[in-house]
Amino acid sequence: MPSLVSFRSNLQWARDHIRGYGVTPTVKKVVSTLYDSFYDWTHGTETSKMAWSESLVTDSEKKVHANCYQPSKARPFSRLVSELNLPRGTAFVDVGAGKGRMLLVAAEYGFDRIVGVELCADLSARARQNVEIFRKTRRNLPDIHVVNSDVVKFSIPDGDVVFYLNNSFGIPVLMQFLQIIRRALDSSSRRVWMIYSPPVFDSAVQESRVFNDRRRYEFGGVEFIVYAAGPRTGSTAA
Repeated sequence: MPSLVSFRSNLQWARDHIRGYGVTPTVKKVVSTLYDSFYDWTHGTETSKMAWSESLVTDSEKKVHANCYQPSKARPFSRLVSELNLPRGTAFVDVGAGKGRMLLVAAEYGFDRIVGVELCADLSARARQNVEIFRKTRRNLPDIHVVNSDVVKFSIPDGDVVFYLNNSFGIPVLMQFLQIIRRALDSSSRRVWMIYSPPVFDSAVQESRVFNDRRRYEFGGVEFIVYAAGPRTGSTAA
């Protein structure tokens, strides 16, 4: 029976996770997962199903560097954004937006503009559908746009920007993207934040020296690194 197989698989995951990380981190993960299981049900959206990288529909040569679509957890991200207390009027850009879950979560936190950049045409279409469905249950939402594009060809919005990366691609694309941020910082006086989770290539980001501030956060068993650069962003912190 599929339900029994699923139960056994989840039970094995819990046992393995407890052995590897302990009880408290495992409980945090479970709570976050349960919250996400109700997220789509509450809003009528579909952001939960994974999509493997080989199934992504795109003609871009960057596909070989793309990772599978696995949605970020809504509750930990919400808690992080509340903790950061980012200035209102800032643009939010989800780099590798997938089906758009983080665009929907970010829409409730005072960002001036929200943009999702997604390489895969199918995922971009799904994200647009989710945004339209979400609008039916919410009022006074900011502008939300989904762009089907390579991130290295994407034009960064003017003014202060918060980027979100859910480990959407490998180091070759990440390094190109960081150089785009560097050029944007050099060309105008602005503040830029980059939220990275899971921070698989954190060492590479640090070595790029694009950012002058780095802080680590953990919510619901999810690790985030928040980098910042520009005027009044502070000094580097571990």
